Amino acid sequence: MPTPYTEWRYIYPPRPEAVVELGDLAAKSWASDTDSIAQFKLNGTRHVIAVHPDRSVRFWTRKRVKDLPPKYQPANVPLTEPVEQKYAIPLPMRDAILAMAPAGHWTLFDSELLHFKTVNVKNTLYLFDVLVWQGQHLIGMSYAKRYGILHSLMGDRFLPLSDATSDEARGRALGENNLYIARNVLPTAWGEAWDTAQKYDFIEGLVLKRTGGVSRLESGNVLLNNSSWMCKMRKPHKNFRK
Repeated sequence: MPTPYTEWRYIYPPRPEAVVELGDLAAKSWASDTDSIAQFKLNGTRHVIAVHPDRSVRFWTRKRVKDLPPKYQPANVPLTEPVEQKYAIPLPMRDAILAMAPAGHWTLFDSELLHFKTVNVKNTLYLFDVLVWQGQHLIGMSYAKRYGILHSLMGDRFLPLSDATSDEARGRALGENNLYIARNVLPTAWGEAWDTAQKYDFIEGLVLKRTGGVSRLESGNVLLNNSSWMCKMRKPHKNFRK
């Protein structure tokens, strides 16, 4: 059951560990579950967005990110300890976040920031989960219901996937200071979504998710949690094969 969230405490977001390939037995098993969906996995920096009751907004990573420039590296912080990202949140982005968060309550969103890792996409947020809503840590709530909260706030504000021929133009179509919600793709369209992912440098692949009872949110007190109801389907990359 949701529990009151009354003071700042970092919550480790759900994180997929398993990896599958399109068409293999594991992926087919996922596709056979009636509550399965897929979402695009973007090449961003994972962030928990914390909106405080006083309307301040802070971004937190789950660990120190090794590939950030030195000026963004917090000193003397263990890699397993969550740290606040030294990212200057643009005012339009901050206003868009605040427009979704009820005043006087804690709100925690789970997101990817497309900025540090992408050449052609800057200051863009991609949201896919809410962990704290109206001052309640949503422990025990299924992903379908949590996503429903997010969708009620954002509607169908999905990624604008331009059919332009250059990476620069495709990235430019996303604009800056924009917030997008992950689109849920049913198993019958996973092949099409996978083909789409190949066309965009800012899409890493897919994340498969269950949305029913198995996806109920855990407390998030440790780095690895809520892994059983998600898995990754990654495009080949120089740093990983699958």
